[in-house]
Amino acid sequence: MNRGRRDQDCCIVGDVIDGWTVVAYESDRLMRLAADMKLPGRGWLEFEVTPVDGGRRSRIRQTATFDPRGLLGRFYWNAIIPIHALMFGGLLRHIAQRAERGDHSPGVAVVVHRSLIPASADDVFQWHERPEALLDLIPSGGWVRIERRAGGVQDGGRVTLSIGLGPLRMLWEARHYGYVRGQQFCDEQVRGPFRTWRHTHRIEAMGVSQSLYEDRIEYELPGGSLVRRLSDGLVRHFLTSMLMRRHQLVYASFSGPRPVLI
Repeated sequence: MNRGRRDQDCCIVGDVIDGWTVVAYESDRLMRLAADMKLPGRGWLEFEVTPVDGGRRSRIRQTATFDPRGLLGRFYWNAIIPIHALMFGGLLRHIAQRAERGDHSPGVAVVVHRSLIPASADDVFQWHERPEALLDLIPSGGWVRIERRAGGVQDGGRVTLSIGLGPLRMLWEARHYGYVRGQQFCDEQVRGPFRTWRHTHRIEAMGVSQSLYEDRIEYELPGGSLVRRLSDGLVRHFLTSMLMRRHQLVYASFSGPRPVLI
């Protein structure tokens, strides 16, 4: 039963991927799928990624679970184990090969900014969940304005910004996904100036009163390769400056004016 998928580059809980439904998802860490096929029982397939060697490599663990229904379910599972061993082994090799090659789209660029915040991960996360947080984080000067928003940073929340001055304003709409309470939330462009835009906000506890604060932006500019080469430096500089300002503001909300960069 192949039903395709909503998005080739990201997923949220509830998404359908071919004959499976996503029942748990943590970006770069965990994905658990529930089988939608007609089976004599219930089945799940889980992928868990763990960094090793200080993050230079990754270990991926694949776990297939089956809850049989009666004798038919037990017979089915035992009979199909050899086939699953071949199929799942090939799937893992394919995932590793794709990961080593990197993103399938050569036009996608990545900007990452990290700093240490002198507050617990829960406190930093709750700061971002405040209705006022977006107002605090958008650039000053009036050239970025919030037009509509609903749902906060949890999955399905949306925000529409207008960017520009006077009548020359462009709408930019984003949808939130990948919400993990106390750890991360993400947003992706629904419509706007980029061909691709995904922004992951991640907070990791580094003790009871310190957190690693990370912003990761994946973006692809419109136009051909020449346009991207000419404009990418300016866009990257703007995004880096924006993230530095964001981290300084969050740091100052809990302590002094300057964060410790990582």
